[in-house]
Amino acid sequence: MPTFVFLVGKEEVHRIRGANPPALKSTVTQYAQPASSGAFSGQGRTLSGKSGSSSSAPTYNVSNSLTTRWSNMNPQVKVLIVLCAAYVFFWLV
Repeated sequence: MPTFVFLVGKEEVHRIRGANPPALKSTVTQYAQPASSGAFSGQGRTLSGKSGSSSSAPTYNVSNSLTTRWSNMNPQVKVLIVLCAAYVFFWLV
């Protein structure tokens, strides 16, 4: 038999035994708090650890040159690309 236990903090406030959709819906409605309750209010954190969001977006120096991308690529990725290209080439020949 399913049992639904409703907690507020660490205190049990209601318990429903059995599959009773109307009772479950009314209990959820009774104990639900509005979204603006402040449970998750605040500035939040970014991955850098600074709070809030900065007004200026970070700028990146991106070069579209294929040779620049190839020269800056991880050597293991280069080997993988060459091996995949060779595999495809020999399948087509």
